[in-house]
Amino acid sequence: MARPILILISLICVAVSSYAQRTITLPKGTELNLRLLADNVGYPASMTQGNDGYLWLTDRVSGNVLRVHPITGVTTTVLTVDISVSPSDPNVRGGLYGIALHPSFTTGTPIVFVTSTRVGDTLVVERYRFDGEKLIEPRRIFATGGVPLSQGLTLETLADNTLLVSVGSYDNLDPNKMENVNGKVIRMTFEGEAVPSNPHFSETFPKSAGSYIYTSGHRNPLGLVQVPPTSSVNAGVIYSTEMGPLSFDEVNRLEAGSNYGWLNIAGYCTSAPQGMKCPLATMNQAPSGMAYYGSNAIPDWTNSLLIGTLRGRGLVVANLNEGGLVTNIDATRPSDDVMTLDEGQLIDLSLEGETERIMDVTVAQDGRVYAALYESGDAKRGRIVYPDPSPDFFVP
Repeated sequence: MARPILILISLICVAVSSYAQRTITLPKGTELNLRLLADNVGYPASMTQGNDGYLWLTDRVSGNVLRVHPITGVTTTVLTVDISVSPSDPNVRGGLYGIALHPSFTTGTPIVFVTSTRVGDTLVVERYRFDGEKLIEPRRIFATGGVPLSQGLTLETLADNTLLVSVGSYDNLDPNKMENVNGKVIRMTFEGEAVPSNPHFSETFPKSAGSYIYTSGHRNPLGLVQVPPTSSVNAGVIYSTEMGPLSFDEVNRLEAGSNYGWLNIAGYCTSAPQGMKCPLATMNQAPSGMAYYGSNAIPDWTNSLLIGTLRGRGLVVANLNEGGLVTNIDATRPSDDVMTLDEGQLIDLSLEGETERIMDVTVAQDGRVYAALYESGDAKRGRIVYPDPSPDFFVP
């Protein structure tokens, strides 16, 4: 039986690799072979790669959680979250957004966390156990009202075994109100409790919104990432991307208790009102999910943030220095767009020139980058592509 199985794997790999339409050459000479991994992933919202090697992805419209083989692209639905439409208005529905795996997923704690919004403007954080085939034993660990259904909600597990959740606000006054979580990044334990070291934690009211707040003053933060504590540079630093109103998109370095200025700060600055933080960089690309690239497999991107964008122009590369600051900026540019993006820092990931949104991006241990794309238009398709830095297609 071994030979037929190997032949089948080879045929799958050849079929997938045949979708590679072009080669990307970066300024330092690295050639990336852009390849299609999967094209049946619905409307992707968030994607991560667990230490089991598989890609895990949420479909915001269907409520499906997908598990994708990182080589063959074989996709399995392991959970469907009920995000039913409103009984009074079928055009109003919830959405499935963030996903994160427990740091000990493969060593005894196979737990997966997801966020969703439900009819009635409720934000829900749930955890499930993976039994090898399906996500089972649902537990709602956190819920709060007043969060608009259309908000993008991102999850990130931290090295201290806590969970960050970003919550948007758009253009109201919520980001500076401590009585709700809108416009905040909140931090909780894996059981959904507020962390006592949070900057506004109250022993008297541990269930209050303020007890959960880690940072405030955000408009619509879609990207969250922590640099691994083992990194030789910027170890443990937390970054976020934030979508502004039409422009004024931001890259921020998150520090507990800080206010990132919305609605008071819009655009690049070097000094901010007391208690507020300036962004590290601004752009006009509608940033979405992001990942930290610490590998040497693609030298142009080492020690960079890889940022998805929703304007259909490509993947933004924000180069960092050893102090954790974004280096590819020009402060003389307009304050809503100081980031400089040359041919190696705005990468078109379309296979055939399609206009596709990059919903999220994740980095594998071997340095391979996976991006979840969505082509709205007539196609309405989601797919996963990866720019392969190796000269030969990887066959296990």
